[in-house]
Amino acid sequence: MVSLAGVRTACGVTVTGKDIFGNNLPSQSLEWGPDQLTGSSMEFWKLNGIVNAKEVTVKITSSLSQTATIVFLDNVRYCVRT
Repeated sequence: MVSLAGVRTACGVTVTGKDIFGNNLPSQSLEWGPDQLTGSSMEFWKLNGIVNAKEVTVKITSSLSQTATIVFLDNVRYCVRT
């Protein structure tokens, strides 16, 4: 993630949710830091244990305020109607 000042900052993603029975799914997080000047390569992230999900929340975290970043991401919640 690049801030408005052009300084690379650490970023992370946390996924949580509930299954079709109302039980909490295992929380999973992935974080990466500013390891290169020109940007980091994309990374495949397999979510283990996210099965029979009815509600999934994806939370974006950053070391800077999200309003101070160029990439305007927000936390997302996705629910499946059954």
